[in-house]
Amino acid sequence: MELKKWPETEMEYWTSIEGLGGFVWRMNHDLADGRIEESKGMNKDLKDAQEIMEKLVSEIFIKFSVVAPQNCPRKEFDKEMPKAPEGQIWYRDWCNKMKKEAYAGAYAKIICSACPLSEGLEKYISLGQVPCGVFSGYIYELRKPYECAMLSSHWTREKLLAEIQKEGGDDAVSAFEKKEKELKDPPSVRLLALYPELVLDREVATKVLVDKSWPHQAEALDNLPSEATLKDLLSTFIHDSSAEEFLWHYIEALTGEKEVHNKTY
Repeated sequence: MELKKWPETEMEYWTSIEGLGGFVWRMNHDLADGRIEESKGMNKDLKDAQEIMEKLVSEIFIKFSVVAPQNCPRKEFDKEMPKAPEGQIWYRDWCNKMKKEAYAGAYAKIICSACPLSEGLEKYISLGQVPCGVFSGYIYELRKPYECAMLSSHWTREKLLAEIQKEGGDDAVSAFEKKEKELKDPPSVRLLALYPELVLDREVATKVLVDKSWPHQAEALDNLPSEATLKDLLSTFIHDSSAEEFLWHYIEALTGEKEVHNKTY
């Protein structure tokens, strides 16, 4: 087992550690319950995953001053944890901080974040599911990020907007409809809207297209007129997912900004 891409940003480190930790837990749990049989290949995967996790944990201390779990003091019953050394953070506190950041980013990308009927971000984090205050049952995820779960239940759109208006007034309805429209736009359009000053730098765009193996778009760029815009270049992609991915790399190459991919889904 190996990572397809070694993490660079703090969020990427946390995501990798969480993913590997979940894999190790599931495999050990299934082995203990007899759902799967032990094998050399599985043992190797578990050993590899554990070693990668240990390497990642050692690196986050160097890069982000996160104290490794084995070096953190044990929390005594009914007592507060001592403060971490100056400029450092305990591993568990770091995990909680990163989880909150990740969930906050995910929550902002679903319609519930603009709905007064939602129970809010903290509930989203604690439940690990959509925090709808009126849906009867559990919602692990929306069918579409812009589609309220109540519409797939028994509410009409008119009923939904009436309930939003009753809870938060006209401003709440306007905010809901604005968010709805934003989420319906293709990811590349939404991402581009976050950078209104972004222009087409042909040299940077060509390098990204060549480095990331989009030869047809690199050729199309050569044939675009001098006054062409980024939107013109994006229109040469058949799939919006590819256009969005190009934008991630283009913005990062042009601005030096990291984790651009977290701004859309």
